[in-house]
Amino acid sequence: MVFLSPAVYVATPQVIVNRSRHIFKLMREDRSLFNNRFRNNLRSVGSSPFYNVLQFQKVVRHAKKVIPHLHVPVCITHGAEDEIVDPKSSWWIYRTISSEHKELHLLPGSRHLVCHDNEVNLLIQTVTGFLNKYK
Repeated sequence: MVFLSPAVYVATPQVIVNRSRHIFKLMREDRSLFNNRFRNNLRSVGSSPFYNVLQFQKVVRHAKKVIPHLHVPVCITHGAEDEIVDPKSSWWIYRTISSEHKELHLLPGSRHLVCHDNEVNLLIQTVTGFLNKYK
């Protein structure tokens, strides 16, 4: 089983710090990038129906009950600079899961969308190496 940026803890102080750091970086580098990102974020906040948010929380609650009972090999990867989901979510899963064969990989320069970030090659190598061990 492979987890990519799994969500257990979403709106935490660390997430807010990471998001703020990213916003200030955009502001320093290119004001137009910041303005575009800000408009996109405002649109996305309103685009998630409240019902979907409640359903997501329901799935997370259920997953938290199931995770301790998993015994399959598990690879967890998470961007250390994730601005959506706190990386401590991955730590919680790693500590909670019952599998003897588990790995946790924090990608130091990546944010939430690890498959589209600057360490995608490291991500692919990590996941491929893990899957090859247990095929």
